[in-house]
Amino acid sequence: MSTAIGIIIVVVAFAFVFWPMFRTSADGEMQAEPTEDTRLGELRQERERLFATISELDSDYEMGNLSQKDHNELRRRYEEKAVSAIKQLDELAEATDGEEPDSNIGDAIEQKVKKLRSSRTSAASTAAVTCDACGGELKPGSKFCAHCGTATARFCANCGAKRAPNAIFCGQCGTRLDGKRTE
Repeated sequence: MSTAIGIIIVVVAFAFVFWPMFRTSADGEMQAEPTEDTRLGELRQERERLFATISELDSDYEMGNLSQKDHNELRRRYEEKAVSAIKQLDELAEATDGEEPDSNIGDAIEQKVKKLRSSRTSAASTAAVTCDACGGELKPGSKFCAHCGTATARFCANCGAKRAPNAIFCGQCGTRLDGKRTE
């Protein structure tokens, strides 16, 4: 019985010691060493943990839970560790073409969003305005329809509010803008 417990303890200890060396990646492949992304994530977590610890030290000192001597000593130690983590982050970022991998993704997403937004606004501004009477396309700035000769009123005849392109009803008073009667 004691032999079985001893073997279990040895196996658990062995697994605990050697587990970090044999991590699996997201695609299930074994990795002997952590990837740059994994290391980058670990360093970011370490940096944030150290910043939080320094902030906690400051709070404890302000509340009177730490003496000035202890506060200064602990803060100096954690600041040194934080500087070391930041330097390692910088070195890893330089090794990956000078930028952190996540920043490339963020920049690419931001550029795509800007492109989509600009295409929406340009599509909305270049959308064809049609004549209320015949449905023909109106050229920008025209006062009359080239197809049927109807005046292209830009304002509601009832309340004078500016009308939206291709609007059927006035957004202010609800009057039908094409002159047809509603039943």
